[in-house]
Amino acid sequence: MRVTSILTQSNQGINNQNNQPLQRRKTAVLPKRSWVQRNPRLFSIIFITTSLLTFFSKPIYDSFIVQQLPPPPQSLTNRYYKK
Repeated sequence: MRVTSILTQSNQGINNQNNQPLQRRKTAVLPKRSWVQRNPRLFSIIFITTSLLTFFSKPIYDSFIVQQLPPPPQSLTNRYYKK
């Protein structure tokens, strides 16, 4: 008899402790997180790889990071080409 009463209570959705109907839990509302916060490992891999490729790539490094050398003075070029 006891087994059947427990089964009927659980089938009816009644909590055995308080004899109240079970309520569905509400999900927590979390704030929107950016892509970097959701994927920290992937972000660090992409960032480090891009940085290393930029730093060690000669054409990219020369075009963006290194300043151009000033042209040589006119007197030096004339000295070598005088006849």
